[in-house]
Amino acid sequence: QWHFIGGLQSNKANMLVKGVVPYGKLVVETVSSIKVARKLDNAMSEFDGKTLEVFVQVNTSGEDSKSGVTPNEAIELCEQIVKECERVKLKGVMTIGAPGD
Repeated sequence: QWHFIGGLQSNKANMLVKGVVPYGKLVVETVSSIKVARKLDNAMSEFDGKTLEVFVQVNTSGEDSKSGVTPNEAIELCEQIVKECERVKLKGVMTIGAPGD
């Protein structure tokens, strides 16, 4: 099982899926836009019956140095993924708090 952690540009989603899914399960832990989720969903269309597990990345600390959606945006993004991406399974959220939290 492979876990992708880090920023994923939408134009790299297809390459990531095709480079990993034929060899094992892929989990993407840093989805921060519906655009990326849709690209992952489209890339999974070549793998009949397989789904891709994802976590939405939430920036709970509000730090500019961290990526992710705001807590308020997270609910909408999660709903969009569930409704629009049939080959992507939302598993939860991922966040890194501020130092000291």
